[in-house]
Amino acid sequence: MRSWLRPTPLFPLLVVGVLLFFHGFYWERGLRPPGDGYRTPFAELGYVARYLSGQTPDRVIATRRDGRLQLFFDGEIPVQLPDSGTRIGQQLAAAMRPTIDRLTAAGVHVIPVIVPTKLSMYRDELPYALDTRSRWTVPPAGDQGENPERIHQVIAEQLPEAIDLYEPFRTFRRTYPDRRLYLPLDYHWTSLGSAIGVLEVSRVLMERGLLTTPPQWVSLGAQPPAPSTLTDLYPIPRWYLARGRDFQEQTEAVRFVTIPADESRRLILSGTSFSGGAPHDFLGQLRSVVGRPMEAFVRPNNGYAGAFLRMKEVGLQFRTGDLLIWEVPLCCINLEGPGVPES
Repeated sequence: MRSWLRPTPLFPLLVVGVLLFFHGFYWERGLRPPGDGYRTPFAELGYVARYLSGQTPDRVIATRRDGRLQLFFDGEIPVQLPDSGTRIGQQLAAAMRPTIDRLTAAGVHVIPVIVPTKLSMYRDELPYALDTRSRWTVPPAGDQGENPERIHQVIAEQLPEAIDLYEPFRTFRRTYPDRRLYLPLDYHWTSLGSAIGVLEVSRVLMERGLLTTPPQWVSLGAQPPAPSTLTDLYPIPRWYLARGRDFQEQTEAVRFVTIPADESRRLILSGTSFSGGAPHDFLGQLRSVVGRPMEAFVRPNNGYAGAFLRMKEVGLQFRTGDLLIWEVPLCCINLEGPGVPES
């Protein structure tokens, strides 16, 4: 038989065909080709294959319940444990206390807003136990000494002026278990979650005489799936995210009726990546309900004091009567680097 009639190996041709097919998604949707984060098309296929086989990156905890995918960040695990939760809570309070005291002495109303971790709210969706190395393990499930309430108890004792959203979130989730307080594929809160936070902030401000008009809730319906920090840790390529049903769950969007601002009083937001910027995000929701002109300082990925560093850069001067909302999410506690401001 002539050599040109020999059977052609199918595997190389199949791989080439699959890669060309997948990359057609980029052209079809006008998306940029994969960047350095994905390295090669073969790496993209590898990440998808690992996801489909149930493998999870070291920094991501994944679970499915009722056919829904939930992703968690393993950096939240230390807050879940009583010993490390106690230590972290004490360190956090000690780092924040000097700034709170100095600003309070200057006539500034300082209100830290403590945002609990997604893991502490949805622990029941994870049928796993924690081992001593703080890694998720296979059953037997059960209480391994976890106590997510401990860090909140420490904060309540040492930062009594803070607004802790742990109990309001737990109450809401017990009442409405199917309404998402956190993004399904991320550790950030949803628009609904931040709105529940704003309701609690408003309630406390009214109790303290800093707000007179109650907030008026406006539902905006469903919100399309948001980009995910945790899917980037796979990293799952965009062509797969755009097609997979696991990544298409929508969440609720909420805004509030805007209260006319009293120009004589100022709201200053020290924010993080949880702040957002749209009317249905925490920043926009606060701006609507507090009734003060807002100056927002948001610098994600710079610890809790990135916003204070930005204030220093622009030469912000606090004034008597200012209201400072200090956003403190517990998902990624960072007391190093920029840290909490010391001056």
